[in-house]
Amino acid sequence: MQLRIRSRRGNVIIGILGALYAVAATVELVLLFLQTRGASGLSDRALQLVLIAVIVASVYLVASAVRALGWKRSVSSGPVGHRALSG
Repeated sequence: MQLRIRSRRGNVIIGILGALYAVAATVELVLLFLQTRGASGLSDRALQLVLIAVIVASVYLVASAVRALGWKRSVSSGPVGHRALSG
């Protein structure tokens, strides 16, 4: 499944919304675990499964937006602009 949004602004919005959804679903899942620990029924398990699915989908949205924006982690071996001194 591929998500295509051609505008930079659209990708930024999708990334921000995905991050918001992930945080909100994670908080709700933690609260649900705390409120129903040891006494969760079938409906609580179904709600936990739905929240986990929302978290996975929102992480996919963020990853898709980052990929479309072309953001990459830069890995450097040392501080920028510094050169090794030779003795």
